[in-house]
Amino acid sequence: MTKLFSLCFILSFPFAYGISGSSIFQQTENVVSTVLDIFESNFTLIYNDNDEGYPNGRELIDQSNDQLCMQQFNSILTGLNSSELWAIKIIDAWGKIPSGILYGNAYELGQFDECLTIEKPADNQDTNALKGQYCLTQLNIESDAGTSKIFDRINDNRQLKKDNKFKGTGARLMPTQRAGSLGLNLGICVPDSCSPETLTQIVNYALNVSNVSAMALVSTDFCHTNVKADLSPLDVFTISFFGIIALLMVASTIYDVLMTRNKKNKQIGLTAFSVYSNAQKIFHCKRSSSQDAIDCLNGIRVLSIVWVMFGHAHMIFALGPLINPAYILEWMKQLYSMLLISATVSVDSFFLLSGLLVAWSSLRHLDKSNGKLNIFLLYFHRYIRLTPPLAALVLLSSSLMRQFGSGPLWKIFISAADKPCQKYWWSTLLYVQNYVNPNNMCLGHSWYLAVDTQLFVLSPLIVYPLWRWRRKFVWVIPILIALSMGCVFGIFMINHYSAQAMTHMMGGDSMVKTYYPTHTRMGAWLVGVLLGYMLYKLKRKSIKLPKILIAIGWSIAVGTILSIIFGPYYMQQPDYIATDLESAFYESFSRVCWAISLSWIIFACIHGYGGPVNWFLSLPQWQPLARLSYSIYLVHLPIQLLIAASSRTPLNFTENLAIHKFWGDFGLTLTASLFWTLAFESPVVVLEKIMFSKKTAAVTVSNEHLVRNNFSSTEGIVGPNDGHNLRLPSNKV
Repeated sequence: MTKLFSLCFILSFPFAYGISGSSIFQQTENVVSTVLDIFESNFTLIYNDNDEGYPNGRELIDQSNDQLCMQQFNSILTGLNSSELWAIKIIDAWGKIPSGILYGNAYELGQFDECLTIEKPADNQDTNALKGQYCLTQLNIESDAGTSKIFDRINDNRQLKKDNKFKGTGARLMPTQRAGSLGLNLGICVPDSCSPETLTQIVNYALNVSNVSAMALVSTDFCHTNVKADLSPLDVFTISFFGIIALLMVASTIYDVLMTRNKKNKQIGLTAFSVYSNAQKIFHCKRSSSQDAIDCLNGIRVLSIVWVMFGHAHMIFALGPLINPAYILEWMKQLYSMLLISATVSVDSFFLLSGLLVAWSSLRHLDKSNGKLNIFLLYFHRYIRLTPPLAALVLLSSSLMRQFGSGPLWKIFISAADKPCQKYWWSTLLYVQNYVNPNNMCLGHSWYLAVDTQLFVLSPLIVYPLWRWRRKFVWVIPILIALSMGCVFGIFMINHYSAQAMTHMMGGDSMVKTYYPTHTRMGAWLVGVLLGYMLYKLKRKSIKLPKILIAIGWSIAVGTILSIIFGPYYMQQPDYIATDLESAFYESFSRVCWAISLSWIIFACIHGYGGPVNWFLSLPQWQPLARLSYSIYLVHLPIQLLIAASSRTPLNFTENLAIHKFWGDFGLTLTASLFWTLAFESPVVVLEKIMFSKKTAAVTVSNEHLVRNNFSSTEGIVGPNDGHNLRLPSNKV
């Protein structure tokens, strides 16, 4: 019985018999009008005991103990012979021959929702009602050089072929193509009584007896029914937890509003969860009158997080099912594409800001406390400010997130999110995931938080000697920067890694060895420490610089930034073979040079040489987004994944559509981040202030800039009112 499905599958897709272009397009004629005849004739061929030229069809099903599946396929045949609508819908829901195969289209997802709504009540012949089950079948067809050329080109990386170092440590979400074969993914509609194992067995059996050189796979993660999964104990706990938070927000807001209207004194603890008061703080826009404020950081922070989101939006779009994946190769030839390909340096902007603010605030605190530093309170403050929003997202990702939608690719995407969180939630909350489980991180973009937190933990070993020995110690920092750069350079040279974007999109252990580790990413952070030390020493003193020096500084900074973004254009072309030296040089120098260039911009803005740049970056309108930046960073990638996982059809990759999708993602992310900030960030700020007396609060205020503006001591991704660390990603980016 299952063979019926297989041959149906084969005959519905003529390219399975020999993938010449002419045969594909000749066979597509009248597919709709003949599909029912194909289904009926092949069912008869497989189901009957007297198959001519084929092994007994019943025997295969008997061996699989899937008698109900066979009976229901028989019911489908009967229904087709009777032209019953429910049976016709089953065939109608199947994916047909996709257009654009030679342009890279490997997906025909069929009609997911139509399939799941199909239902045939039980009758005298059936022991059970028949319900539709949607499955995505992966088919790898061995093909000739002509047909697989475009797929080989998409998946080819000459550098990887040359050094044979590609080990695929980071599997793509979507099934990849294999060299020398044509990978196709077909949505099919079958009875829900048929197991994925049986369907795989049937399809491969039919392919084998039909002399088709192909391998099919149907797995549990690729099959869907209309039956909703029961809530697990963890799901119930998650619902209860978020319900309690929502009730606290409602109750606190009501109390706050009533006391405000009646002009009565309020207990600050009872307003900790108040949407009314906390939202006012978030949306408050005012230029700071304090000389300690560095207003230009708000603009840098917001532009960087938007750049991160923009890059992630394109990345997820490109990795999802596309009608025209070959167009990506043409898109990469546009100079504009470098804004996305080079977006990973946006993470280094956050490392720079983090190092700057940690050094600047810590050095000032050491002055006030005469060299005393309460390490425990320092670490506690950071952990309590960063972890609640992160922990809430980890909880949601490991439980209820799978209930938020559906689609042909839903389980594939969601499994990549919830399974790592269920297994490695603890490493994420301890901020060690970049070393403990870098290949299977819960919230893949959280590697930034791990790196930044580890650098924060180590910061007293750098900041205190810097405060104690000043210039005698300051030269240690450039040495550490050089060692970090040398580490990256050496790893790239020894392992023959490529800095080309196509390499990273395909996965590989270069990310694990050079992108996630703290020792390879600390260069930009240390540049920030140097800048923080410089600002601390100058103490807002007026610096008079010659105009020619100012012009040279701006020219070098802007030129370096443009070179980092657009300079590697030729190296990033798919037909270009980057040498080991090119890749190692760019990867080791680009991030530190980016941080140095931004340091000049910040320095110039602080000391009155920023002109219109300082005016733009210091606009008060940046402040609300800066206060939301940590939550934006946390929730943007899960939201983008949820939207991609809900796709019902392959999309056409165009820049206009990518931008449209980005702004849709941005709007949803802003809405979610506002709730996240009001629920898990702002209350923590208030409660933390209540927890500490004036005496112990000194450590928190040791970062008075951070606390007053609600910065996290990790101040990279975070903005006022955020305890954020923008883990960018995974690139966040």
